[in-house]
Amino acid sequence: MGEKLPDGCVVSVGACFVDEHPYPILRLSRDGRVLFANPASLPVLLEWGAEAGGLVRREVVDIVRGVLESGVSVTQEMRFGNTYLELICSPSCSGDFLNVFGHDVTAQRIVCQELEAATKAKSDFLARMSHEIRT
Repeated sequence: MGEKLPDGCVVSVGACFVDEHPYPILRLSRDGRVLFANPASLPVLLEWGAEAGGLVRREVVDIVRGVLESGVSVTQEMRFGNTYLELICSPSCSGDFLNVFGHDVTAQRIVCQELEAATKAKSDFLARMSHEIRT
């Protein structure tokens, strides 16, 4: 465990790890150029109107600049068909790039929707019962 791997090994292992990650990982420049995107990022790139090496849409560039200027991460949720992704947009340590990390929040979203539906059904039931008691 105390043995240190050569720097090159760490980089190649890390690069492979990021490419194999099941959720989107991207890096954008200040002007909105896609500097890196793992394969899982394809739906995000399509939504943003970009490809690796290309520029994202103007409204995404505004988010990039806002995060880099403030230095504060933001979270955005995107829907792709029946899948919901939460994207965490964080400035790099240097403040020159925006790192985007996505994860699937579909299960949580479904639970929230079911809870909202149950709450509405309960409210509707109580309103009907209250009306019947008064009449």
